[in-house]
Amino acid sequence: MKRILLSAIALLAATSAQAADCKQTLLASLPMTIDAQGGVAIAVTLDGQPGSFTVDPTLIRSRIAKSFAAKLGLTRLPGNPQLEFFNLWQGQPNYDVSGFVRATSLLAGTVNLVKPLLQEVPDDWLASDTGGAIGSDVLDKVDADFDIGHARLNLFSKNHCTDQVIYWTKDPAAMIPFEKDNEGRPTIWVLLDGKRVRAALDTSNARSYSTFDMAHRVFGMDTATPGLVKNPNDNTYLAKFNTISLEGVTINHPEVSLWDTGYGDISGPEAQLSIGMSVLSKLHIYFDQNDGAIFITAAGAY
Repeated sequence: MKRILLSAIALLAATSAQAADCKQTLLASLPMTIDAQGGVAIAVTLDGQPGSFTVDPTLIRSRIAKSFAAKLGLTRLPGNPQLEFFNLWQGQPNYDVSGFVRATSLLAGTVNLVKPLLQEVPDDWLASDTGGAIGSDVLDKVDADFDIGHARLNLFSKNHCTDQVIYWTKDPAAMIPFEKDNEGRPTIWVLLDGKRVRAALDTSNARSYSTFDMAHRVFGMDTATPGLVKNPNDNTYLAKFNTISLEGVTINHPEVSLWDTGYGDISGPEAQLSIGMSVLSKLHIYFDQNDGAIFITAAGAY
């Protein structure tokens, strides 16, 4: 009996130790601001120089503005291939990107990224009040928690138990598995006016974007559809939908800017809809990297 009791105590101690080992660990809690494009931004220190960087999980490579790179004396790495990019959602022209630079340290709160590789881009590719952007190449290393209701970006260790993610509310949260598209961006399936659409959560932009290719194929819309409003500043039309639903979390009357790409149906394995901060600001969003899921509640669910 004594041996059984000791075994039971040892098992209980081991179980308690395992529970402690996989408990959710907060690495940093950072004040969140809204940049000039309506995106989420945080204060960072890059090689000792303070600055503001947009946070964008849909961005494959973290970026730095050319002027900020020059200010820091960062030079392009030798042997970089010339890369051509086209900004799909905003219709910016092709631009020959010079390559990459490597800094010594990127510090966000107490989280320090050593020798970060940054894609150098023209200043006008970024919000005018930021010096760069943090993309999924960095965010994939942690669980990123967008607590928009409290204006905080919380970074957690991704080593945790599955049941240790929802810390901010006792209410049920939507759990949506995410898939990486061909470019490596996390995407989820949502319902836009009841139609299933593949979407990316774009925290770098106020507006939500899609294409006329998607709108025509899914909703039968074109530029002559009643109710569309032409934007005089670019080749987009503003469309008003009734609802967007993310596994039961519903936002009413979302507005989506539709752009005519001129490339036919570009949806394929990529996101068909880029959901911007005009919608995401109403949500609390947690990216769980190990379980490959995004947990979502209303921003005010505490």
